[in-house]
Amino acid sequence: ALAKATEPITSRFSAVLLKTQSARSAALERAYQARAAVLDLAASTKAVVVGLQANVQAKGIRACAQDLATFAQLLARESAASAKVRAGESLESTRAKGLAKVEFVRQQAGEAKEAATLKATRLCAATGELVSQRSFQTTAVSATAGAVTLGAGGAATGAV
Repeated sequence: ALAKATEPITSRFSAVLLKTQSARSAALERAYQARAAVLDLAASTKAVVVGLQANVQAKGIRACAQDLATFAQLLARESAASAKVRAGESLESTRAKGLAKVEFVRQQAGEAKEAATLKATRLCAATGELVSQRSFQTTAVSATAGAVTLGAGGAATGAV
């Protein structure tokens, strides 16, 4: 009965122990990889330094400094040329996008113009129809006569 009661706890401890061992193994593997990378870097750095030292001894410090200055100028020129090319590409890309947007706006404006012209034509036709009807003409004449009469009456009242 005691073994059955402690089984969940011991299984949990076993799982934690297994995960801990796995994490430890992974950490050790990463440490070994990092150590190998550092050693490779140190070896290549040593080779560069030994080569530079031999070069300085063979040519002299002045010649090595001139070589380094020449290399720096070449690197600067190549970097500037590369930056110029990238700037030109960026400019062309931006120009193309701008032209595409201008064309889109022109198309939208053309469509809006056509829609407005169509609506204005329909409105003009509807207005012409309305004005040509006898009932509208009668109402308009009656309203105008009433406005003139009331306006004259108001003016007479105001004059008194």
